[in-house]
Amino acid sequence: MYSMKNYAGVLLDADNTLFDYDRAETEALEETLADVAPATPRMQAMEAYRAINAGYWKRFEAGGIDAEGLRIGRWVDLFRTLGLPGDPALAAADYTARVPLPRWRRWRGGRGSALSPTAFPWSSAAGLPRPASRDTSPPS
Repeated sequence: MYSMKNYAGVLLDADNTLFDYDRAETEALEETLADVAPATPRMQAMEAYRAINAGYWKRFEAGGIDAEGLRIGRWVDLFRTLGLPGDPALAAADYTARVPLPRWRRWRGGRGSALSPTAFPWSSAAGLPRPASRDTSPPS
C-alpha cells in the first residue's frame, strides 16, 4: 500500500487541460480496433463505435445502465453491428487498459504524449519532460 509521502504531488484534470483525454481515447480505440477488427476499414469501425458509445453514455447518464453495462455493452453492440468474431468483454478490457495508462508512460520519452502542451508549466515543476509538440498543420 502506498502512502502520500511517496508522491511529490497529485494532478487533477477534469477538462483536458493537462491530459489530452480525447487523443488518448482515440489512440486506445484505434489500437483496440486494429486488434479486434483488422479487416474492417478503420474509419467505419471508429464511426460505428462512437455512435454506439454515445448512445450508451446517454443511457448511463439517465441511470438506465450501470458502469459495467456501459463498459461492456458498447463492445457487444459493436461486435454485433460489424459482425465481428471474438469476445466483446475481452475487447472492452483491452480498450479500458489502454486508456489512459499507456499514454501516461509516454511522458518519459516515448513516441508521443497525451500530455497537453498547455500542461508544460505544471509538468515541468513536477519534473516531467515537456511533451513532443504536435504538428496540426495540414499535410502538404
